[in-house]
Order: sequence, then structure tokens, then C-alpha cells
Amino acid sequence: MRLTPAPLHLLIAISRGAILHECVRGRWYTLERPERGFARVHTRAVNTLNKLALIEQTGDLTWHASGAGRAWLAANGIAANLEKPEICP
Repeated sequence: MRLTPAPLHLLIAISRGAILHECVRGRWYTLERPERGFARVHTRAVNTLNKLALIEQTGDLTWHASGAGRAWLAANGIAANLEKPEICP
């Protein structure tokens, strides 16, 4: 399967340690990256990753990459560890 840029960059950021927070009402999401602060994320990118089971909910309102998400990144040759530089600003 292929991912469009927005879900792909979101999955890579989450795999590299960013935390995805869901708004209380579930209408938008924020991405908290270490040393970069918060950024608002479109719901469409999150819904795509959730529908494909590449991310999973960890707490009440937080999400992280699932085993399938990490396996997809590895199968496509994308290193998702913290030592690699960010690909999206």
C-alpha cells in the first residue's frame, strides 16, 4: 500500500517519538514533537493511519505507532528511529 505525504510524515514523526494528542471533542489532533512544540494535524491523515491500523490509541486521548505501522516503515526502507533527521519541517 502507498501512503500520501501527510499520513506518511505523520507516521514517521510518531515513530520517532512525537506524541499524537486527540482533542477532547475529537475534531482535531495535535502533534507534540520533542523540542519543537505542538502542531495541529488534519483529521484526514490520522483517520487514514487509523483505518489501516498503522497507529493505535494508547491512553484516553493519545496515539502511537502500532506494530503494523513500524513493520510497514521497515518494509519500505524507512528508518524510524530517533537518530535519523526529520524529513518534514
